[in-house]
Amino acid sequence: MKKNYLKGYFAKPNYEKEHYEVEEYKELPQKPVPKFHLGISSAFGRMSSLFGENSPEYRLETVEKSRRIIDGYELTHKTDYSAIRIDFIPKHNSINRYVFYIALIYSRKNIAIHYSYEKLRDFNWEEFSSPQCSNWKNKITLLKDKENVGVLVRNLINECSCWIIDGIKQDIS
Repeated sequence: MKKNYLKGYFAKPNYEKEHYEVEEYKELPQKPVPKFHLGISSAFGRMSSLFGENSPEYRLETVEKSRRIIDGYELTHKTDYSAIRIDFIPKHNSINRYVFYIALIYSRKNIAIHYSYEKLRDFNWEEFSSPQCSNWKNKITLLKDKENVGVLVRNLINECSCWIIDGIKQDIS
């Protein structure tokens, strides 16, 4: 999304902060050695540090970090809709529900079609899960090439239809 924003698309990304944990090696602090100590042990300690024998020690720790991730976008032009949701509601209760999302983002010369489809999980006969939309795909084509835009949309519909039909076949077999 960010690279598309930089390419002149009429949308800007929205960010959120994500916290995550990672394991890292942390250096343990060493005991300080007095500089002007005249004792034999300190002289031996200084000589051993010259030969690399006093190397630092490390401990593996779990550290929490954060990063900014894109969690959506905002159109920078006026439109009636930012995304289209198509629900596939079966006539028979033995078949799962499916949902298909399409989001269109324009630039002066291109159209980017972002889409996601998924099977919804049934909780009972009347309740089902909300879409997660975690797997988005995208296609980009020239805006002025109306024929190619039409072919692209038909291919998306065909892709989604085939995926739903395959899912239904697996469910009933």
